[in-house]
Amino acid sequence: MPQLFKTISLDRIDLSDDTYRVTTQSDPAELARSIGAVGVLSPPIVKQRRGRWSVVCGFRRMTACRLLDRNSIACRILSDDSDFLTCVKIAIADNASQRRLNPVELSRAYRLLSQALSVEKLPSAAGEIGLPNGQELIEKLWGLCTASEQIQRGIVDERIALPVALELTRMPEAETTAFAELLASVPLSLNRQREALALIREIARREDLDFNAVVHAPELAGIIQDSETAVPQKGKALIRALKRRRFPSCFKFEEAFEQKRRQLPLGEGMSLL
Repeated sequence: MPQLFKTISLDRIDLSDDTYRVTTQSDPAELARSIGAVGVLSPPIVKQRRGRWSVVCGFRRMTACRLLDRNSIACRILSDDSDFLTCVKIAIADNASQRRLNPVELSRAYRLLSQALSVEKLPSAAGEIGLPNGQELIEKLWGLCTASEQIQRGIVDERIALPVALELTRMPEAETTAFAELLASVPLSLNRQREALALIREIARREDLDFNAVVHAPELAGIIQDSETAVPQKGKALIRALKRRRFPSCFKFEEAFEQKRRQLPLGEGMSLL
């Protein structure tokens, strides 16, 4: 456990060693403003390793201090005999005590614990340091921290819904990248994401095409690049274009029906479905 406080030069701290990193938060600007106003309220915790200092918790605080052009930072020092499991628990507890961890951070936390504990002990240890410890949840989130950067960032930014992200982790990386980029350009709700993914897959199978060829089709690119259409309308147009391609006969029939429906002299307050 932490034994003492020490002011350490920032150039002696190895921020590239992310062994104990849990956080996915990368922008330190807001934290830097807070530190600039009131200082570092909770000192980072470090441990000496091969002549330099490794961060156990406090990556963002240190990055923020560098952003403020500070040369040193007061830290809590872990004793040399602190084992890996102790460091992992401190790193996770520090993050979990500040905010609710997102799915990628939870996945990282479970993976860290698993490097020091058996599978049987993992749920109990997770619960002790404030993590959700249901076995089903642990298994569900297990692979997220090894998913592609696009999937992880999409989850963190809430552009990719968790159920869809879990489905994407079982797909080839080139396909997940293409679909993640599509969602970054045209945000969709969970149901719309599922619908779009299913339609693209079915179109690719029916037309014997590569998944990415469907994603990058000219009709979809035109919708994405249309600067005059509002984002919600782009989402509707995207699904409509996919449906038109997936079910051409049904779509043609529906369009003909809609055209005739508009021509009917319906009275006020009447509609035909």
